[in-house]
Amino acid sequence: MQALESRQEYPVEHLKITALVIGSGSAIEYTKRTGDQLKSFAETINIPLFSFHVVQIPDLKDFRAGLFETDPEEALVVFSEFFFNKFTSRPVELDRAMREIKIMNPRVMVMIETEANHNSPSFSSRFVETLFHYSAFFDCLEACMSPEHEPDRRIMETVIVTELVTNMLAAEGEERGMRSVKLDTWRSFFARFGMVEQELSDVLLYQVKLVTGKCSGWKFCTTNWDDGSLTIGWKGTPMTSVSVWKFVRTARLVSGPKDLVVEFV
Repeated sequence: MQALESRQEYPVEHLKITALVIGSGSAIEYTKRTGDQLKSFAETINIPLFSFHVVQIPDLKDFRAGLFETDPEEALVVFSEFFFNKFTSRPVELDRAMREIKIMNPRVMVMIETEANHNSPSFSSRFVETLFHYSAFFDCLEACMSPEHEPDRRIMETVIVTELVTNMLAAEGEERGMRSVKLDTWRSFFARFGMVEQELSDVLLYQVKLVTGKCSGWKFCTTNWDDGSLTIGWKGTPMTSVSVWKFVRTARLVSGPKDLVVEFV
């Protein structure tokens, strides 16, 4: 938001954020509170116009492009943070959701995902991958979270991460919902929908290093370029990937050479 507000070229006139909530429970209230906080922040940095909307659906199968209010003159960006890995066990519904996103015709899609393979059919492979990944994760929490955040850390370790690890290792079939995969797998998946990976700028890497350099506990945070995308890790163990994708419209001939018609798909 600060970067949008401060840029000189193409200044932002109206920043509109629509949050997608799947399911019910406390998530909807938490999302609304987040929207209120973002609205207050937008006022402090003088964004001319800011609006926040929430779209709630019972399940991913209910996702439709028509649920979102869009304007053809708007620059639409899809931001996905740890979203897709929740649905790798449901490929049919994930494919349908991607087709709906393509209908929305976003300028780009930004994806942040766990950079680990927790989708192996072999229990021993999943166990080893989970062991290394979450050992680095807990070590990162120990180094980076200050004592005043101890209650939050306790909840994260004993509730959130415990449920994730239990599901990854103990569940099988459709019950194993958490199936993180690495960036190379997502590359193959997005290619099926005509998406092309966009190279991130050196400015982003500079900003990441600038932020991590402000805290002594983050000195073991590692960054690495991966074919134009960014992986962020802890002491060399990849933890998260950041990538940007764009739908590319391709042309195909749909009539004979005497009556040439080109259709973009």
